[in-house]
Amino acid sequence: MAETALTTAQADALSGTTDSDCAAVYPTIGESTYYTSAYRMLHRALLMAKMPGNECRVYQDGDLTCGVRAGKIQVGPTTFDHSGCTGESLTNNQTNYIFLTAADLAAGNSATVNTTGFPTDGTLYVPLATILTASGTYDYTDITDYRGRAILNVPGGFGAVVEANTAGSGSPNVLIAAESGKVFTNEGSTATNYHTLPTAAAGLTYTFIRSDASDDIRITANTGDVIVLAGTSTKAAGYVESQNQWDLIVLVAVDATSWVATTVMGTWTVETS
Repeated sequence: MAETALTTAQADALSGTTDSDCAAVYPTIGESTYYTSAYRMLHRALLMAKMPGNECRVYQDGDLTCGVRAGKIQVGPTTFDHSGCTGESLTNNQTNYIFLTAADLAAGNSATVNTTGFPTDGTLYVPLATILTASGTYDYTDITDYRGRAILNVPGGFGAVVEANTAGSGSPNVLIAAESGKVFTNEGSTATNYHTLPTAAAGLTYTFIRSDASDDIRITANTGDVIVLAGTSTKAAGYVESQNQWDLIVLVAVDATSWVATTVMGTWTVETS
């Protein structure tokens, strides 16, 4: 779908006004030196439109649909290429929240839209925008851009998401690259909490804390990969497992096959054979 342009009335209403976000002044209708003002406006617009200004920008492509421009998303050390998407359905007479989930990042061509709000349960997401619809449509003034929240999320840095996980041996928590930087605990477990690392890729980082005193937490390397703790390596696809409450381990992939424990607290069992 094509991005919806301003109507004649909407465009003319901008005559002589100043944009509140970027302070660009629109030329006045009938202005004798309109070209000077137009050049200033175009110069400012081009500066704002250049990457990353247009990356993953939400735009109108129909009365009750929206599109997302292509762009790159950084999650920890991992970069995801999003090819953009069009025709994302919106709900009428609602505030629609548009964002990217881990699944959207993995797919690279989809977005998630709901009317309940951005996730608050600790799951990974990239906020893009909200759109307020009414009477079967909306216009550009109803789009509120939230990409700035994602830009200020330092890759692999501050504000890590903490997830209490209780996955057991029969259905372990299979981690994906988009969850790099997360902190996992076994809070609420009723048995050993199992996690499986993704295929190692340099820079991926995960933290595990045994907060539940009664149950262990086990982290298993993927097929062909190993975990190295204090110079001792697990067997291929081996595991490390906590022995006491508040045991902590930070695992960083240093290449395509090796996870190294860069921070270790407490006592961990290393499966070597």
